[in-house]
Amino acid sequence: MTHPPQYKNLKYRPMAVPGFKETVEEYSREICRMCEEIFGNLSVLMGMKEERLNELHQDIKLAMRMNCYPPYPTPDLVLGISPHSDGGSITILLQDDHITALQINHQGHWIPVKPLPGVFVVDFGDTLEVWSNGRHKSDQHRAVTSESRARISIAMFVAPHDEAEMGPLEPMLRDAPAMYRSIKCIDYARHHMGRKLDGKALDFLKLQPDQ
Repeated sequence: MTHPPQYKNLKYRPMAVPGFKETVEEYSREICRMCEEIFGNLSVLMGMKEERLNELHQDIKLAMRMNCYPPYPTPDLVLGISPHSDGGSITILLQDDHITALQINHQGHWIPVKPLPGVFVVDFGDTLEVWSNGRHKSDQHRAVTSESRARISIAMFVAPHDEAEMGPLEPMLRDAPAMYRSIKCIDYARHHMGRKLDGKALDFLKLQPDQ
């Protein structure tokens, strides 16, 4: 965890790497700034005042995950990471510029996401799908391995504060019934982290037509 400060635990950081702490702190500050801009634009797209999603997040929670995928001689037999969707609101991913490994599931097909230098990938998470009442769906994605090269990626998982309500927002209910029941974000995070990484985790929140 890199933000807010009370969630940091320095024992998980490689303190022997010169400049690591300072670089992570600066990177996290810039990601927070980027998130505020993204949430402002998304709020407007969802028919709300610009600051609404930032208000729901309050002090944005950021978790950083640095992944190293070593080369594998038979890449068709093993995945770098299994298919899943992220549980938070968005994920900001910095890919290795030289290897195409991220794939997005689109209509049952796995579509490669080719890295572009200097470009971040922004994934929508389960929380945003529920807030938008299914309008902005969380994407199911996976990573494949390479036969010849190792790959590094840095994912910043963005989530609201623990007590935020994860349920369809009022503007999303004007033209459609609620598709999901509400839950505290911390409770959904526990559910998401406690299950096997295998597809989307939202089914237990979906309301049946007669509900």
